[in-house]
Amino acid sequence: RSRAEFDGHAATSAELQAKLAASRPRAEALEAEAARLGEEQRAAAAKLEEGVAARSGGSMNERLRALMEAKRNGSIPGLVGRLGSLGSIAPEYDCAISTACGPLDWIVVRDTAAAQQSVELLRERGLGVATFVVLDKQAHLEKRMAPIETPQGSRRLFDLVQCTDPAHRVAFYFALHDTLVCG
Repeated sequence: RSRAEFDGHAATSAELQAKLAASRPRAEALEAEAARLGEEQRAAAAKLEEGVAARSGGSMNERLRALMEAKRNGSIPGLVGRLGSLGSIAPEYDCAISTACGPLDWIVVRDTAAAQQSVELLRERGLGVATFVVLDKQAHLEKRMAPIETPQGSRRLFDLVQCTDPAHRVAFYFALHDTLVCG
């Protein structure tokens, strides 16, 4: 290669490096803008979620109140209750179960018909939606509820729940499976 070609490449390289250096502030500004827009998007999504929750009807307490009234008056005989109300746990495990068991506010029903009746009641009253655990659909889990061997110093959270009715234990197993807790 000739000296002229080399000098030409060196000049091109110097020009590219100068352009790169000149574009860095713009790139940094664009990255900052992208971060700002991402934060705005997250805030807008949270606001949207709040709006959807507000428009979905009543609060969880209103939904639960309406469903429990239907249970008391016998209009939905297969309705059992809120999962978290169907059992108890020692106070030292309260934080563990509250953290590990998201479905504590789900509604337990005996069968699909009771779930359908509950959904219809919520729809008629404009109270939004609820999530249900259908007991007769959880029978396949009963064989897995037997005690298991756990690592030293741990216990299965499910085994620590005391149910008011043994028939409801499967709903807790559905929610917790073999989640372990140490202590």
